[in-house]
Amino acid sequence: MKTTVINGCGEVNALTAAMLDQVRENLPDAGQINLAENPVKACIGCDACQAVHPGLCGLKDNQNDVLMEFMSSRLAVIVTPVRFGCCNALTKNFMDRTQPLFLPFQVGKNGRSIMKPRYETYPDQVWLGIMDGRAADEAAAFEAFVINSNLARASQHVTAMAVTSMDDLNLIAPLFAAGRN
Repeated sequence: MKTTVINGCGEVNALTAAMLDQVRENLPDAGQINLAENPVKACIGCDACQAVHPGLCGLKDNQNDVLMEFMSSRLAVIVTPVRFGCCNALTKNFMDRTQPLFLPFQVGKNGRSIMKPRYETYPDQVWLGIMDGRAADEAAAFEAFVINSNLARASQHVTAMAVTSMDDLNLIAPLFAAGRN
């Protein structure tokens, strides 16, 4: 089984460092993509991924490589600081730039409209949001944001968890089990 960790953390505080250590300890063979070291440009809405080179982004950065790594995984673990109930800008750029993974029209799934997935299978996803003591409503907003995204809705199994303290770190190991099956 192939696992990829997409690290959207730019600055690393004590909670972030401990969580990343926990992820590496539980998934020692996982590939690592650090978005701070390989930043993804913001989507410009050019639709080249649909009309010019279907399935490939037209911007010249490493996002196409990141998407290939993501799609070749059985499990993708995305780690991001939570900002205003959402992921940070590094991670949001990654999410926005997953548009090549979808076809240019909408479909219904579980009573909601989403972009039609381009592929039959997508990796299971575990989203870990780092909040360092923030409010429960912000944690709920982050989890809802992730679960309702096109990227999450394309997968069969998605979990989102806001990590607010060191005590939460013992809760993340069981989340990786879905990708091991």
